[in-house]
Amino acid sequence: MSTVGDGGAALAHSAAAQIHSVRVGGASATLSAARWLDRVTPTVPDSVVRELAQQTWKRDIDFKGPAVYPSPSYGGVYLRDTFWTTGALPDAAFSLRMRQQFGAQQRANGQVPSLFRRAHGPAQYNDDESTILYVLWMCRDNTRSGTPPDMPSLNSALRYLRRFDHQGYYVSDTGNSRSWLDSFKVPIVDTLSYNQGLYAAALQCAQTLRAAVTPEQVADARQAYGALYRPYLHFIPLGRRQTATDASALVGEFVSLWLFNRPLLSDTAVLSTLAHLSVTPVGYKVVASFSGEYLSPDRFFVTRPSGDYQNGATWLLYDYMALATGYLHGWTQARTLMNRRLALDLADGYLFSEYRCTNPSLACYTNADPNRQYTAWNTFVLVVNEVVARSRRR
Repeated sequence: MSTVGDGGAALAHSAAAQIHSVRVGGASATLSAARWLDRVTPTVPDSVVRELAQQTWKRDIDFKGPAVYPSPSYGGVYLRDTFWTTGALPDAAFSLRMRQQFGAQQRANGQVPSLFRRAHGPAQYNDDESTILYVLWMCRDNTRSGTPPDMPSLNSALRYLRRFDHQGYYVSDTGNSRSWLDSFKVPIVDTLSYNQGLYAAALQCAQTLRAAVTPEQVADARQAYGALYRPYLHFIPLGRRQTATDASALVGEFVSLWLFNRPLLSDTAVLSTLAHLSVTPVGYKVVASFSGEYLSPDRFFVTRPSGDYQNGATWLLYDYMALATGYLHGWTQARTLMNRRLALDLADGYLFSEYRCTNPSLACYTNADPNRQYTAWNTFVLVVNEVVARSRRR
């Protein structure tokens, strides 16, 4: 992994120079994210995004190892980060090598590692979404490049996932490290919306690959995801027993549209969920209370100030997929906001930063932390752009 040098500064200057203003009408009153970049309405050239992705891959990927690091500041190798990163990287052989690295440490019960604490080091197993993503990984690579799935490993993973399936709902125990929101302390046994969406997409994937899953199981998981939309809340919350908003709740819907061009959710569920996310001048609060406030810091295993990290910071990857999902469900203004969201980060020096603080009283609101830049999974915005462009060509 190389260090961040003058190339980053040059890229930031290039991005700022190439971002140009266009006049675009505001978003609807219901979907109020037009607060982003009210002062300008820029667009980011594809060449800038691709160059940033190339620089990120150079810093984060060891092709000989092989290893994908979340960013230059991480020493571990995480399955979720590797899944999103290899989804954008045009290298099917490398993706297979990385998938096999996790598959080689699959337990007898079917669970795959969530991470290796260091490359080729001890494996750590969390009851999170990693095994779900492992199933989706096989489907994605089969769809994209014809890579055959490892059927014994796939069916073993499905047996593990069914342990958490209760009438279609993917149920997580209390504690932390239950999803990508690994610092959030799940207070009661619950179904997290992010996990449920991915689970529904994964069973759909397994059915496509003719794995050991029944049509009824696929239908139940899909129905359970849709049922997380609460008419009385008017959005899909963080979990079945939660009322907090969650910008990552729509990830499973995006994955299904990406891999199968098949929605799992209604237009109402998607657009109303977007309308109720807590908007700041720099992006969505990734989680927030029903009223849009930050959650209490004691609800997180990692204690950070409100508006920092997973307690209400804004995360490019999840903002981008949420907006793209809105676009694919008919909210045309979402494409403009995708451009604005990315342009704001680049113009302010947040070069694929892991996240950005939303609390103006914190230094990380306006000052990009160099240790958080060049986050590998943010290269997945290339795929999101391709999915949106594909839909526009229809």
